[in-house]
Amino acid sequence: IIAIAKVIFSGDNAVTISPIIRGSATAGEGTLQVTGTGKTFTGTIGSTYSLLAITVDSGTTTFSNTVAATTINTNASTTFANAVTATTINNASTILFNRTGGNITVAGNIVDSGTSAIQVISSANGAPSVITFSGNVATDTITIGTTTNAGSALFNGTVLQGAETTNIVIVGGDAAGEASLGNFANTVTVTAITLNDQTGGATIQFSGSGKTITGTIDGSAAGKGTVNISGATNTISSKIGDTYRPAQLTISGATTFSDAVKTTALTTTAAISNGTTLDVSGASSIGANVTTSSTQTYTGAVTLTTGAITLTTTNSNVSFGNTVNGGQALTVAQGSGTTTFTGAVGTETALTSINISGTGPITISGGSISTSGNQTYAGATTLNANTTFTTTSNGNVIFNGTLNSDGATPRNLTAALGTGTLVIGDSSADTVGATNALGAIAITGALDLNAAITSATSL
Repeated sequence: IIAIAKVIFSGDNAVTISPIIRGSATAGEGTLQVTGTGKTFTGTIGSTYSLLAITVDSGTTTFSNTVAATTINTNASTTFANAVTATTINNASTILFNRTGGNITVAGNIVDSGTSAIQVISSANGAPSVITFSGNVATDTITIGTTTNAGSALFNGTVLQGAETTNIVIVGGDAAGEASLGNFANTVTVTAITLNDQTGGATIQFSGSGKTITGTIDGSAAGKGTVNISGATNTISSKIGDTYRPAQLTISGATTFSDAVKTTALTTTAAISNGTTLDVSGASSIGANVTTSSTQTYTGAVTLTTGAITLTTTNSNVSFGNTVNGGQALTVAQGSGTTTFTGAVGTETALTSINISGTGPITISGGSISTSGNQTYAGATTLNANTTFTTTSNGNVIFNGTLNSDGATPRNLTAALGTGTLVIGDSSADTVGATNALGAIAITGALDLNAAITSATSL
């Protein structure tokens, strides 16, 4: 045991220092300074009486055991392999937190004091230990995991941009069990966040509530990385997937998006609000309302999972590029925007109802729409294929605008409604086939005709 007032380890040589180093009688006294390269401290530092200060000025220094001091200054590369307790960590270099056995906590605020970086890994194979940062963190770069080893970090304090451009990079390890995770429970203000799946995945999670996340979020390439938003009422103020879409965006807490969002796959169980655009290139699992000021594009198959779902835009298009299924009610409130169904709707699992409530046009190309209850189409509807509208529990199908085929080929309309009613038109201005003739109109159920049939093959 070394009880110190001040000790300096100098000389550029690879040596191991094994004694316990601590203050002499009370916490917060004694200074440890490292001016030479290659030093490894294997004993505890400040375990009984914490030091006043630890300063690393040169080389590469490793602390293998617990460290406690009022102030830690890292002016050269420093590795911590165990818990760190400080009031302030002034970082002007690279700090590597490399934990291989059990979760640890880094207590204290980390201050950007120069060109700084924080790295988090677990050099052992398998699932990484969790390193919890309990204080606020300001740095130029945060890297969690490498292409060979995963890392896992929980940031309970704010993460703020350093003096230079600040980036967060999360990299999966080289085995399936080596997934890297950056979990941020507070405000994040950075320039960019990049997710780099390897054999192990790379995930960023925002678990705090009522926080603002600033910084673009992208995969390192198309379809890499997972974004989880689990906290409630968070605001994501920057673009997601503008350069490369992440593989997955999962939203389980109500989220406000202030900019455009692109993702390969989407899962929602909580509402999305105030986004500009939402663009999903793969499958979507939607279990809550989605509101954007501009377009919503769902290129892959859509599954409606929970409760009545409303997709709202400000006079902008809502496009479904594939099938839509799920035993839920779907409302599309697109204003004057266009609603497009490219694939069949409800053929695997019938929707309970459909209400396209905006005044904008509706294009139906998938050949089949099936619900248990009512279907309502408020705007001008165009059939791009022969189409069957089915209500399995005697619901009504209602067209409150004009009804036409898409071109010179007449499209057949079949309504299989049980005892339900096909309602065509709600004003004298509504017509059927006035622009492009319909084919045969076949109805199982009642007909309430309030529009002039200008051209149809048969009724």
